[in-house]
Amino acid sequence: MFPTEVSNLPGQIEAALQFLRFTEEIVAPKNYGGGTPEAGRDLSRTELEVKDSALTVLLEYFNHPVPAPEQRQSLQPSAAISKPGELPT
Repeated sequence: MFPTEVSNLPGQIEAALQFLRFTEEIVAPKNYGGGTPEAGRDLSRTELEVKDSALTVLLEYFNHPVPAPEQRQSLQPSAAISKPGELPT
């Protein structure tokens, strides 16, 4: 459901994804052994508030519009910008 490799995402996004995984384990724990299945529990009010915040952060991050080409060039380091046909230095 969630990407497993999130090392290239900003720390806040990674933390939000980890908290959502944590809440899924609380509500519906995975039973790996052959023993008695564990029952989940409802999230506390604080956990629900943090979950809402995590979802808001993710929505804002992933729904953020892509910068215009002019803005993308201004975000790149000046050394990385080169003329057509030249190799970056």
